[in-house]
Amino acid sequence: MENVDYKNKPFLVMAAIAAAIYSCLHGRWSEIDIAIRSWRFYFALIISLFIALVLVFFVHNTSIRLDAKYSWRNHFLERVSYQICLGIFVAAFIDFLFISVYFLAIGQNVWYNGYFRSGLPVVMILLFLLNCYYWIHYLMLTSKSKEFSSSSEEKQTEEMPSEDNSYVEPLLEGVYRGQSFCYRVSRDVLYFYREEKFVRFVTMYDDNLPLAITIESLADKYAEAGIYQVSRGVLINCRIIEGYQSESRDKLTIIIQQQYLSLIQNLSPDFFSVTKKYIESFKKQFGENKAGKQQ
Repeated sequence: MENVDYKNKPFLVMAAIAAAIYSCLHGRWSEIDIAIRSWRFYFALIISLFIALVLVFFVHNTSIRLDAKYSWRNHFLERVSYQICLGIFVAAFIDFLFISVYFLAIGQNVWYNGYFRSGLPVVMILLFLLNCYYWIHYLMLTSKSKEFSSSSEEKQTEEMPSEDNSYVEPLLEGVYRGQSFCYRVSRDVLYFYREEKFVRFVTMYDDNLPLAITIESLADKYAEAGIYQVSRGVLINCRIIEGYQSESRDKLTIIIQQQYLSLIQNLSPDFFSVTKKYIESFKKQFGENKAGKQQ
């Protein structure tokens, strides 16, 4: 999935300020000259601004998390469902909780003071507009990636079949900080690794980028492209392997080809060690790959 960096914090703050002013003056625009001379107006404005900031950043963070799991293009129905539930209804409920405390503090009952008749509908409309903004902004930021993806798929069919013409290597594509990337894994990627809860990959060009996919899924997807799983958290490209040596029954040490050593010099010696669970599959893959090259 795609990780999009919206770079829109100033916009969110301005949107929160505009929403706070609008909600405080909604239905009372004719009294604006009186309101700006009253301290109660500014107190209510500060409270409204605080709530608005909480809501816009809640929607912002929710959208980013959903981007990583449910693309607007590839999982539209799931994305719309989650966006509406979390970005509108849950956000509106958060607003209700805050505003209930505020009204309780000033001696009003939220159930009888008109909040549900005039205040809540305005909040729902503003949340709807904010979520639409994230939908449109996402499509705009990833449009170049989509165009590039289409052309890459054509190239993939023409240029990336295996020797027996039965396997077509999937491209590794995504968006990071608003910039699209596209790599041919067997040619461009050195290794994948798990870092805490995230998966990252390092390329021959010293790029280090995150992915919203599990190590296990990558191992299945790129097994035929020569990507070997050597431990629970590491996959390695067979292209950079010279050979291996047995240190014990439960561990193999991978020998890296000389021309790639400078790219992994900061890694610990045990980083590419094959652990017990993966020794058999690694030997099988490595042996088949070596036999294929000799043929």
